[in-house]
Amino acid sequence: MKKLFSVLLILIFLIGFGLYLGVYLGERWINKNLVGIINANPDRNYDISFEKVEYDLFRRVISVNGLRIRPVGKPSGTFVEGEVAQAFLSSFDITKLFFRRILDIQELRFYQPVFQVFIPVDTPEEDQAGEAFQSLFGDILSRGGIRNFQLGNAHSTIFLGDEVIGSVINLNIVANDLSTDSVQWSHPIPFEYGRIRMSIDSLGYLLTNGQELKIGKVNFDTKAQTFLVEDVMLRFPEGLEAASRKLDFQTDLIEVHLDSLYFQGFEATSNFYSDLDLRAQKLELAGFRLTDFRNKFKPRPVEEAKPMFQGMIQKIGFPLKLDTLLIRNGNITYGENVPPSGEHWDIHFTHLEGTVTRITSIPEYQMIYSHFDAKIKGKIEGKGNLDMDLQVPYDRDEFRLSADFRNFKLTEINAILKPIMNGDIVDGQLHRMNLDIHANPREARVNFVFDYTDLKIELFKKGTQKKNKLLSSVANLALNHSNMPGDRKYLTPSYTLRRNVYRGPFYLMWQSTKEGMLNIVPGGAAKDILRSSEK
Repeated sequence: MKKLFSVLLILIFLIGFGLYLGVYLGERWINKNLVGIINANPDRNYDISFEKVEYDLFRRVISVNGLRIRPVGKPSGTFVEGEVAQAFLSSFDITKLFFRRILDIQELRFYQPVFQVFIPVDTPEEDQAGEAFQSLFGDILSRGGIRNFQLGNAHSTIFLGDEVIGSVINLNIVANDLSTDSVQWSHPIPFEYGRIRMSIDSLGYLLTNGQELKIGKVNFDTKAQTFLVEDVMLRFPEGLEAASRKLDFQTDLIEVHLDSLYFQGFEATSNFYSDLDLRAQKLELAGFRLTDFRNKFKPRPVEEAKPMFQGMIQKIGFPLKLDTLLIRNGNITYGENVPPSGEHWDIHFTHLEGTVTRITSIPEYQMIYSHFDAKIKGKIEGKGNLDMDLQVPYDRDEFRLSADFRNFKLTEINAILKPIMNGDIVDGQLHRMNLDIHANPREARVNFVFDYTDLKIELFKKGTQKKNKLLSSVANLALNHSNMPGDRKYLTPSYTLRRNVYRGPFYLMWQSTKEGMLNIVPGGAAKDILRSSEK
């Protein structure tokens, strides 16, 4: 019995020693040969090196510490460098590795990688950082027949030359069921996949026009067909007016703040990464705040014909198909500074809620849908009740608009338009204003309703803010102080307005409104009080 026990102990010792020796020799062999195996492809773009490898025979896991990623040779374009605190190569094929020097891995995991993206100064396009990551992932994952990939708590800094222009904080990716022999450059991980989940805690980027793009959280899931972006901000760091002074000509400068952007039910052909292609059942914009500013001190650029709504859709440079666009708690501001005083005026469309349906830039869907519709509710300066219905056909450059605005004190206009007014509205109540437009590229046919009571105005002396008593008295004598249904001289004009092809549809809407007011308020009072700011 003692002899049998001794034999068992010896066998156990030999097996244990053999396993230890196998692990020791295997680890030495991997430390010596893994770099050469990983970097065996002569067409690779990146070299991978590391400090130390640990080998777990039973779990079939290779643990790599201090992994470094560097481009092969001297890169000519955008490239990435990286350090990975720890990487795991799991469930690899032992026989292929040791006997055929082939890496066949079920799963690759990178923990706490730090990347630097370098963009040449002479090619600073905004999409290059994303394409560089896509190229890096494609280069690495194609080496080992990898089926699953995880990237955990990654950080990235983006350089344009020597200047830091962007960063990505806490990027996480889980990609399952990869087919690395099927390249798909439209995917963030450029292969066919079963499912991709991605999240980012924050992202910042300096655009080539000087604007800063900042994004809070991002969550993307191909299986759930959802893409959520939170806390979006696009702004000029120095402010809109200061940014406009750097320009040679006047143009619309735009800043955007967005609480969330949420795609739901996106189609398989959608591509959020490169060669943009957006097709989804629904896009919800919540807490949307857009500010548009124009510096009227600058000369206008060479005039170019401006499209209307149909033309704007045709100018979208990528395939877009949205069954429904939802707007929640929107706010749009338009502002100008006005020569010669430099005073600033702006108007705020607030509490905007609405839907846009059947919007697409894809010709075959335009034929199916025939038109898109928008229904928007809101307020002006937080007051009144605004309802807008818009219909735009896809096969011709026309639109129909019905805008209805009710319950607004006319004296509120003073605070909005004071820099472009030659007086004040002293009293007045707007009960209803309705603007019905059928516009084509040449003209707009308009029906206008402007129901008000108790209108009284003051005109200023020329070039001052002082009341001109004589002109004010004459103007008020000539006014229709009321224009209401049932009044003896109740007016609801219909007219045709020639369209200025060098201005967009929103300018046409403003001109149509002003023309209607000039038709209803007699004696030239409306013309006198609204001096033109056109430049």
